[in-house]
Amino acid sequence: MRAKPFPPETVIFAKIGEGLKQNRLRFLIKPTLIDNNMMGAMPMSDKVDARFFFYALSQFDFGEITVGTALPYLTVRFLSEIELSLPPLSTQRAISRVLGAFDDKIALNAKMNATLEAMARALFRSWFVDFEPVRAKRSGRWRRGETLPGMPAALYDIFPAELTATELGDAPAGWQARTLGDELAALVSGSRPRGGAVKSGVPSIGAENVLGLGQYDFSKEKYVPPDFFDRLKRRDADVRNGDCCSTRTAPKSGAKHTSTRVFLTQTAPSTSMRSSFACIMRRRSATSTFGSVRIG
Repeated sequence: MRAKPFPPETVIFAKIGEGLKQNRLRFLIKPTLIDNNMMGAMPMSDKVDARFFFYALSQFDFGEITVGTALPYLTVRFLSEIELSLPPLSTQRAISRVLGAFDDKIALNAKMNATLEAMARALFRSWFVDFEPVRAKRSGRWRRGETLPGMPAALYDIFPAELTATELGDAPAGWQARTLGDELAALVSGSRPRGGAVKSGVPSIGAENVLGLGQYDFSKEKYVPPDFFDRLKRRDADVRNGDCCSTRTAPKSGAKHTSTRVFLTQTAPSTSMRSSFACIMRRRSATSTFGSVRIG
């Protein structure tokens, strides 16, 4: 028995389990085979523009029309009963062109963000893992007033000119090895209200919102009840401006470890960390906004 690929312009999505709850839809641009945990929907081309159909389906929360509790799943019957508002075909195409242009811009920004994140990681490693500025000063390669790649002249006096041996290996002279517990004013885990998120209330951050350094998916914004948030505040578990938050997700197929994402926040008042797979780290000293995302 040979599987038949879905044609281009098919909208595909998960139809069972946790993948369904993520509510992620994809628009195929070439023939594609999908497994039996996925479902594909193809509109009638003489009545519905394919991209308009994709954007229209994106407005629905499939988690609200699932069957089952322990293992939710989506049926063809429930999906076929979804009602769509369809303007004339010419209007659908005009709408999809505008939204497609936005999608192209978002994709370009995502590539730029990925490049900037890689640069930031490389710079951090150079400065604070390999201690390249210290080594450059010690060897005489970096002199006051000079700028080297990744080492602007204004930072010259920040770094010492010698490395000293520590229990963690060589480190810049005068620097100390300390634990997170020594430096944090608060270290608390996120918490999910009984019954899960609600449709209105206090904004909350979940692991699915955080895409990477400075990248936040507002389309998956969810809320917690105000009384639940008040209880979080009483134990310092509300997210505040400058907090460093980390989320971890289950390992991908074949991987041995969980995936961890760390980010800094600039938040509007009243925000919570919804996921129990996340924690909030609050520094004792002044906060930084590098690589931050604004919530709310």
